[in-house]
Amino acid sequence: MRNSENNIMKTIHLTLHSQELRVDEKGYNQWFAMEESADWPIEETALLLCDVWNQHWSRSATERLDALAPQMNEVVKAARSKGMPVVFAAADITGFYRGTPARQKMIDAPPIEVPIRPLPHLPTPPLSSLYGESETENRYHVCWYRLH
Repeated sequence: MRNSENNIMKTIHLTLHSQELRVDEKGYNQWFAMEESADWPIEETALLLCDVWNQHWSRSATERLDALAPQMNEVVKAARSKGMPVVFAAADITGFYRGTPARQKMIDAPPIEVPIRPLPHLPTPPLSSLYGESETENRYHVCWYRLH
């Protein structure tokens, strides 16, 4: 792949995973896993991590993230080593990072146009996810204050 200055553009090879809700041969709705390979230009790609809070009101959510964090860290390191921007998009915690160089860098970044795609129709989530209930606690409350 080449960019406009005729220099070689770096790409990253990805295996993209997705799921599609379809009716199976018995007439039941079922999620079908799909996988495809793609080479994406690194300069047009970013790694987005959303709500990777340091803790959660659901103990099991905190434990799952604690277990996943070391692997996520390896992916973040690999992305950064290839020059890919890493964006942490976290609700409710930006105040913790007020005045830090990383936060200021994001504030100073030029705005970009994000393409809008219609969302697929998804089934209604279970009540527990709508009302903040979990298997360990029944009450939603904000307990995160920074990123993991």
